[in-house]
Amino acid sequence: LTMLKALPLAYNRDLQEDKRAFFEAEDTLCETLTVFAAMIPQLRFDARRGRRTATEDNALATDLADALVRRGLPFRRAHDVVGRLVQYAEEQGKPFSGLSAAQYRRFSPLLPEAVSKLDLASALRARDALGGTAPRRVAAELRKWRTRLEQRRWRTDLTTRRVERDVRYRNPSPDDREPLGSLMLAAYRGTIDESHRTVAEAVAHVAKIFAGEVGAPLLDCSFVALEDDVPISVTLVSMLEGAPFLNQVYTAPERQNRGLAGALLQLSMNALAAKGLATLDLVAKVGNAPAEHLYRKLGFLPAEEEE
Repeated sequence: LTMLKALPLAYNRDLQEDKRAFFEAEDTLCETLTVFAAMIPQLRFDARRGRRTATEDNALATDLADALVRRGLPFRRAHDVVGRLVQYAEEQGKPFSGLSAAQYRRFSPLLPEAVSKLDLASALRARDALGGTAPRRVAAELRKWRTRLEQRRWRTDLTTRRVERDVRYRNPSPDDREPLGSLMLAAYRGTIDESHRTVAEAVAHVAKIFAGEVGAPLLDCSFVALEDDVPISVTLVSMLEGAPFLNQVYTAPERQNRGLAGALLQLSMNALAAKGLATLDLVAKVGNAPAEHLYRKLGFLPAEEEE
């Protein structure tokens, strides 16, 4: 907006020049996604051949330059050394990995050791930045996307409604993380949502919610139901990516199917509506029939049905 308002009047039309490229890019992307959706399920990978070709010729030349940098050589020099090495190896009709130690030393005294420790596994491990090819990064991405594929996003428009059940409740606080962690472990044990093995893991997860690691916590829109001052049900709501998001809703096993979760969730929805917020989102694992029944009863719809 700052850029637009600062443009001289006659220059405003310049902005029309980028629209054609933008719409063409969108058309190309949509067509590409259609092709990929049909292609990817049919893909078959030859892992043995892939591993072999990944180390053929001079495929690890860039990784060799990085190895020299880690041994103290400035990158501009490492790039030059490896470039001359690759050219020499090609003139000899070999990959650079097929040269002798004496030949390596003609280009740099650091090369013999660097080449001896260079292989595909170490090259992959070295790419350890977010989104890199290091095995642990790839494994983390696989976990993330498998989790997303197992989940369905739900949304409801926020309107104030009467809470159908009398509930003794209050807003939660970070001091509740231990009882809420214990409650989470008990509520999810043996269900499709079970993801923690110990109380400590569950408490750590609740602590992350209170600390704002999964969105800014909206504690005045979150609620804990109590019995003898012990939490028996909870909703934890955060502001995630600019919109209200239900992080957790669960109830003690012996108190389930009594309307507690629905009552607390309606309290949260009423509190959000009072703030002037329009919608509430959540995600639930596909196949969780009791949760889906509760969400539909409270007016939630899966994202695909909204569309």
